[in-house]
Amino acid sequence: MNRNVVVMASVSLALSLGVSSIAQAHGGGVLRVAPKQVARGGTVNLSGEKLEKSSDLKAELRGVLDSYPLGSVRTSATGTLSTSLTIPVAVPPGVFTLVIIAADGDVAGRTEVTIGPPGEAAAVASGMPHMGAASGMANMPGMEATAEMMKIKVDTTPTEWVVIAILILLSFAGGGALIARSRRSVHR
Repeated sequence: MNRNVVVMASVSLALSLGVSSIAQAHGGGVLRVAPKQVARGGTVNLSGEKLEKSSDLKAELRGVLDSYPLGSVRTSATGTLSTSLTIPVAVPPGVFTLVIIAADGDVAGRTEVTIGPPGEAAAVASGMPHMGAASGMANMPGMEATAEMMKIKVDTTPTEWVVIAILILLSFAGGGALIARSRRSVHR
């Protein structure tokens, strides 16, 4: 019986080592892009390492709603790449993930890149894309979240205060009635 356990453990170890080397073929690539922010129609320099050796991969820009193909790239015999990619003019401003896709469709590596001029991209990232597109509005103050309290003018009329007081009194009366009812049912 001990021999069977040793054999099973050895087979399990061998299989797990073999599977882990296969699983690491994709997704372990390291990508770098420069510049990190580029205008639509501009060019980025992409470099990568720890990719499949001597293989053709696809480059793609992925956003929240759409993906934009950037072309094919070829890795070296050592698993590195260095290329320039042109960002399509149709890409809207914002933060995107640039991915390298293997022939089987798996993502081999990824990095982030911001598309659009600084003010336009910041406006989109802050959830206010309409601000970046308006002339002169891209760097408008007040787009960032702050710890400062908002000043909201509140005017409560005397009639509204009376209604609020009545609702509070009714809530206390209802709560008291429920407590009294539960005490009576417990003592029975």
